[in-house]
Amino acid sequence: MNGIYEILDERFAVLAGGDQQLEQLATGCRWAEGPVYVPAGRYVVWSDIPNDRLLRWDETNGVVSTFRAQAGYVNGNTLDRQGRLVCCEQGNRRVTRTEHDGTVTVLADRHRGQRLNSPNDATVTSDDAIWFTDPDFGIRSDYEGHRAASEIGACNVYRIDPGTGAVDLVVSDLRGPNGIVVADGEQVLLACDSRAGEVLAYDLAADRGTVGPGRVVARARVPGFDNIRLDGDGRLWVAAGTDGVHCYHQDGTLLGRILVPEIVANIAWAGPKRNRLLIAATTSLYSLLMTVSGPPPTRATPLLDLRPMSRATAAALLAGDRPSDVTTAEDYPTEFSAGMAVAIGNGSPLGPFLIHRREDGVVVGDIGGGFTAPGQVELGYAIATSCQGQGYASAAVDALISLARQASDVALMIGHTPLDRPASARVLEKAGFTLTGTVTDEHDGQPLRVLEWQLRMRKPPH
Repeated sequence: MNGIYEILDERFAVLAGGDQQLEQLATGCRWAEGPVYVPAGRYVVWSDIPNDRLLRWDETNGVVSTFRAQAGYVNGNTLDRQGRLVCCEQGNRRVTRTEHDGTVTVLADRHRGQRLNSPNDATVTSDDAIWFTDPDFGIRSDYEGHRAASEIGACNVYRIDPGTGAVDLVVSDLRGPNGIVVADGEQVLLACDSRAGEVLAYDLAADRGTVGPGRVVARARVPGFDNIRLDGDGRLWVAAGTDGVHCYHQDGTLLGRILVPEIVANIAWAGPKRNRLLIAATTSLYSLLMTVSGPPPTRATPLLDLRPMSRATAAALLAGDRPSDVTTAEDYPTEFSAGMAVAIGNGSPLGPFLIHRREDGVVVGDIGGGFTAPGQVELGYAIATSCQGQGYASAAVDALISLARQASDVALMIGHTPLDRPASARVLEKAGFTLTGTVTDEHDGQPLRVLEWQLRMRKPPH
């Protein structure tokens, strides 16, 4: 035991090097749930379900206020790719989106004409599809919703199609579906079954709308598994009720626990570096600043998706092999791919990412940005030769810049282009970078003269 950390495997020790005591950000709830961090405003929204309200904690000054009263007994919350709040309203038996002007849009309230039970948690993929769980927790009593009979007669996982808005059944073999995330570069769907005390993994099919059979990747020691999250290195974190917060390695080993004085219902990553772990536990919202960060967000364009590079892909690239967990262009990896793989888990909000062609999901390249100084990120990307000249480089750079503008700790982006690659220079110039001169870089251990480009995001930190 190490204070609030119980180290069950030596690999957890490095993760326990941050805050050594919980910080109570707020209290006074009846049952705290569903925290989500809004980076554009640097605040957290979370649910107090029995009191039928959403609360707000301001990261800049610590002020707690009511975000929304009579909220529909909201449970889980997330953000879509446009930064809009998506809520699972147990009481209203629906999934909604709060628009930028404050109006509320209903995204799902029925499946095949029958009312949903009580949507619980949701996640959004880079194609803008929304995946959500629908147990019966909110209709079993009036404490967290309204007592009612289930019209569907089952507890399922659904997907809201981003194009048609159709609500499609995805998983139907869970007793109490709860937390939900996507993993491994959006190749795997993870769902927690609270009643079974298990987390299951489902491989996403090529159509990105259906899944294969489930397999158990984590089991509760005591009843109480609730929501789930991944960190930037792919480890699984579970809100484990009276057993605190669990952390599992990718090999399934329970590495350790965070001990919490109240029953843990929900966790989420927050902060400019995504290294503040939020813990919603009964009456309170707690946090820990940690040495590990949450995963970077994905980004989609009409041409491509940027998805975080999985550890399996990174391991293959570092070994000089072609990844087997994703479908790639015939001439991928590129000469720069191994360099991208080295950066996985470096805490940068900008990847590394795989560049997936939108039409078929094939990997055509990679892109990322790593910190070279406080507030300063160096951009790197490469497109497979067979896929060059089709607009992928420009689309990927624009998508990465969009992510950088949302990251409060990124003030300046720097890019280097070889003197003999004018096409690369045109990509950065088109994206708004300014040429600042010629410098000496290093490639394969040899000095290389390159053009240096800069793009300022905002005033650098003082």
